[in-house]
Amino acid sequence: MAFDKINREYGFDWALDADQKMQNFLLDRNHQALIDWDKQGSAFQLSIPTPDHYYPMLYALALQEEQDELSIFNAKAVGGSLTMTSFRLDQTA
Repeated sequence: MAFDKINREYGFDWALDADQKMQNFLLDRNHQALIDWDKQGSAFQLSIPTPDHYYPMLYALALQEEQDELSIFNAKAVGGSLTMTSFRLDQTA
């Protein structure tokens, strides 16, 4: 964490790489890649040093149904390694 950059958008390369890959996996409905986060390389290992804050995303993602539309919001990095990228699931008609 780069506390000198906490008040502006800034991400380490590995943090931005992991965040982008997670977004792509989410949008592509590649749940298995997200489940196998520990096999996704060093960017994921650095981004998820312990999975206690990662697992709740998987629980929420398990609710996704075929007709649900997933949208990403709050996709910003601060302090180099902190992202609070979020998603929502909306039912479509």
